[in-house]
Amino acid sequence: RRSLSAASRSPAAQALLRRASAVLELDLEQLWAAGPDSKFDETRHCQPSVYVASVVAVERLREERPEVVERCQAVAGIGVGEYAALH
Repeated sequence: RRSLSAASRSPAAQALLRRASAVLELDLEQLWAAGPDSKFDETRHCQPSVYVASVVAVERLREERPEVVERCQAVAGIGVGEYAALH
């Protein structure tokens, strides 16, 4: 969870976090950085966090190694991960 705070520092990730936090009326970055961990037991915090963290990871990869993202031929997910895979 704490490593997400570092990953979320890129401009693309920051824009995504702002949008998601506004829609959810929840400061995801603060939740990731400070918790408490018990919040992640709640679906309303866990599911959006999984989705946004997945998309943030792809955005970071896109910034660091765009050729990897461009060559990607398939993605998959389960549950909320399916929505992240569609992103």
